[in-house]
This record gives sequence, C-alpha cells and structure tokens, in this order.
Amino acid sequence: MKKKATLIISLLILGFSLSNCKKDEPTPETNTEPEATTHDFYPLDIGAFWVYNHTTYDSNGMLLTTNIPDTARVVGDTMINGESFHIVEKDLPSENTRTYLSFNSGSIVSSGGNIICPPENDLSGTFNDHYQIDNAQDTVYRAWDTFSDGHMITYDGTSYPCIQRLSYHELWPNHGDKTLIDTFYYSSIGPLRTSFSYASGAQNVGVLIDHGL
Repeated sequence: MKKKATLIISLLILGFSLSNCKKDEPTPETNTEPEATTHDFYPLDIGAFWVYNHTTYDSNGMLLTTNIPDTARVVGDTMINGESFHIVEKDLPSENTRTYLSFNSGSIVSSGGNIICPPENDLSGTFNDHYQIDNAQDTVYRAWDTFSDGHMITYDGTSYPCIQRLSYHELWPNHGDKTLIDTFYYSSIGPLRTSFSYASGAQNVGVLIDHGL
C-alpha cells in the first residue's frame, strides 16, 4: 500500500513537471505596415534649405521675368498655443516672410490650421474648404485643396515621386467668376516645384535648383 501511494505521488510530480515544461503557443505575427508620415515628403529639420528659380509669364504665356531667386530656410521652432511649430523663412514675397508648420496626426499643418500635406495613405477628399469675404477688394472667394500621388518630378538628373497639392481659389464678383489654381509638389527632399496663378492671368513658376537637408 505504501509503494502504491509512493507511485501515485511520483506520477503526479512527473505530470506537474511536464505541464510546466510545455512551450507556450507562439503568438501569430501580424504584417502591419507602419503608417506613412508626411515628414517623408516635406522634411523640416532645422537647418534645411531650398533654393528656387522663379519665372513669371503673362496671361498669354509670354515670358515676363526670369532668374528670380528665392530661398526657404527652416530657421528654428517655436510654441504657438501650446503646440510646437517649425519656422520656415522665405525671401518671397518679401524678405524673411515666415511660415509656421507643425506635424499633427501624420499631416503637416500651418499655424492657421490648414493642412499643407496629409499622410501619403490619406490623400482623398477635399481639404481646407472655406469662404472668405474681402470688403476692401469687394471680393468673395472660396478656397480649397486637393492632393494626389503618383507624380514624378526631375531635379538634378533624378526623378522623385511627389505628392501634388492643387490649391483652388474661386473669385467673384469683382474679378468675375474665376478659378485660380496654385500647384505644389512635395518630395522626400522637400518642395520641388511651385506654380502660382493670378487674377490677371499671369503665372509664377518656381523650380528647385539647390537644397540642403
């Protein structure tokens, strides 16, 4: 009887030891791709700079001026309403013109709340849609932006995939019922090209000629 009890105890101890040695089931791996961020399409590290050559055309597409230089520089950062913003200084339209940009939920956002560039995986729809009344100019306008990818822009012999931003401005009645479109191309090395339209029909095109990150 004593031997039988000893055998039972030994079997219980052996079973307990085996159960503790059992390997845990491996956790299934999930192939979750990291969320795209607009920092890949508009680097804003302090010290980064972009030099552009601007050319202007009249309403008939005739050349007006060329070789107008403009440099954009990330000169620092600051806090606005408790949020950190990068300070970008440009030479145009006047020297030391400042823009304040921040990263917010994968988007680059201006200090005024407009989305400058959304995440690469969230480009669909209409952004920054608003109306504004300019009493001094007797003009009402609606402004909105759209974004798309798959665009290739060549700079210094290399083609870069870009996010295109189309910025619409619909003017009336002082300038007639007119829609202007500004165009921006954002890439991994920053904005590669810009194009601004004016109510007169003139256009200003800026092309990147140098940069540093």
